[in-house]
Amino acid sequence: MVEDAVVLSDQVQGYVRRLAQEIQGRQKAIEAGWRKSRARAGMKGEDPRLRALGAINPGSAAGMLAAGRLSDFFEHVEYHGRRLAKLEVGPAEVIASLREYEEALVPVLEKLFAEEASNYIWSLEHLYFCIMLTLNAAYFQVRDQEAQAFYDVFQDELESGGVDELLNRVLESLMRTFHAQGGGVLLLREGGRLELKA
Repeated sequence: MVEDAVVLSDQVQGYVRRLAQEIQGRQKAIEAGWRKSRARAGMKGEDPRLRALGAINPGSAAGMLAAGRLSDFFEHVEYHGRRLAKLEVGPAEVIASLREYEEALVPVLEKLFAEEASNYIWSLEHLYFCIMLTLNAAYFQVRDQEAQAFYDVFQDELESGGVDELLNRVLESLMRTFHAQGGGVLLLREGGRLELKA
């Protein structure tokens, strides 16, 4: 949902660009505060959920934002939003993470911009609104794909004449739904041997 970039006015985009330019060199310190909050929520180290959550924070893509590449930024958020949906990270957890990052970022903005900090915080809130819209679209895409896959597999069950035909049809349906170039169905036999069935 890259169109979300258009929701931001030129004024807000200017503030976001300057904000990103300033936080680029401070990203590690901001992220350290955010990581502490995430650790309290049980996410540490190389947890793939933590990596995906970190990728949607404005600081992780500060270079894109500083260059005014909002469409690229929202594409980046959408990609990682789909990853979060596939990793079964609930929307409430994503929102909590974004708020924790904002809590780590706001004191930095208040120091950097002093009297103008309210304008930057206001612009950040607009950016977060667009991030939420993009994440909603990403989650919807994943759930829609999953629903389509379940429907197709159900149809395959109804229309198949035997197990071999069913396995081949299910494989084809899943490859089509998830845009896979190839795939296989392996059955685990006694003794731990795998047998290719489709």
